[in-house]
Amino acid sequence: MRFLLMAGCLSALSGMWSVSVLGAEPSDAAITVEEAAQLPLREVAVETYGVRVQVPAHWRAIGKPRDERAFLLQAFTAGGGLDDLDVCYVACELGIVPASLEEFERRHAAADEREQQREAPRRKLRKCDRYEWAAEPTDMPPELERQRLDCQWEYPPHDDVPAVIEQRSYLVRNGSLYTFILTGPENVFAAQHDEFEAMIRSARFTPADTGLQRLPDGYWMQREFRFAMKLPDRWSPAFAPNDHAVFFATGPTHEVFTDNLIVLAAPAQSLDLAKIRATFPEQLRQADSAVEIEHCEIVKQNGVDALETLIHTKRGPFEITILERRFEGARRNYEVKFTCTTEQFRQQREALYQALETFRELAAADAKPTDL
Repeated sequence: MRFLLMAGCLSALSGMWSVSVLGAEPSDAAITVEEAAQLPLREVAVETYGVRVQVPAHWRAIGKPRDERAFLLQAFTAGGGLDDLDVCYVACELGIVPASLEEFERRHAAADEREQQREAPRRKLRKCDRYEWAAEPTDMPPELERQRLDCQWEYPPHDDVPAVIEQRSYLVRNGSLYTFILTGPENVFAAQHDEFEAMIRSARFTPADTGLQRLPDGYWMQREFRFAMKLPDRWSPAFAPNDHAVFFATGPTHEVFTDNLIVLAAPAQSLDLAKIRATFPEQLRQADSAVEIEHCEIVKQNGVDALETLIHTKRGPFEITILERRFEGARRNYEVKFTCTTEQFRQQREALYQALETFRELAAADAKPTDL
């Protein structure tokens, strides 16, 4: 079932995670939002992701934080069983901040319009409400910090499976987009919704841990892997979208697309760059029929060979340019990749190349950049 897919999404540890009981077992009586806020609670705190919430003590945590997902919970009526048709799933995900929540609202509406044009629509948008939200003070622009967006989708019943409802509630805090998700069968969704709402009201936020540290000379250091680079103007560290990214930063935002930098690291091994160069363009074309390869060539990266690839493609309505270098370091192999709108790339091309040249591995005992 669609709503059960969330149950198997978390398995690996990423970030500090804790659950503590703040009261005794609750009753199983029907409740309002206000009453839900008074139930005995568990605190779910995920420090790396910068979020802590209070949830009913009988809700169960599943797995560990992973990639963009801070937590996943089973939500069910107190005293009830765990039959698939009586369980909802509650999640919290982190994402890149859009230019405005209004952009997300328009995207949901457009997605629904396209879906209803299908011969057999797979889902329907029940509501999409953007409204002022009484938020704790933040450093975000007022138009973002004061707003909340709730979008609710219905997936129709089929065979013996009842209709499933999914709500996504979006909030912006401390430079991250937090999405709270409630998914479950229609017959129990309403019963869990008030507790879901009380959970959102209880949420407290701190800056998510990007894994990066600012050095006095303008470099940003990756604390665990101990490499550093400078960022172009208007770029800043951000929470990575998956566990594979060891360094992540964002640049200007264009509606719901944000320019970004991602660095991947792998154990040190010899790279046959000439061989990769011979096969990589065809791999790109097979993966993306819209790709245009401006060049794929071996260049120098601080005195060592690097394979540089510059491509142009499309992501939805956006013309996208990707500048990537892969090379061997003294301790690890690296892939450094800028992804920007093509227009932004043209404006910042020189600055992006200059940022690439600042990449340095750091001496083990200090934070001073060294040659590769």
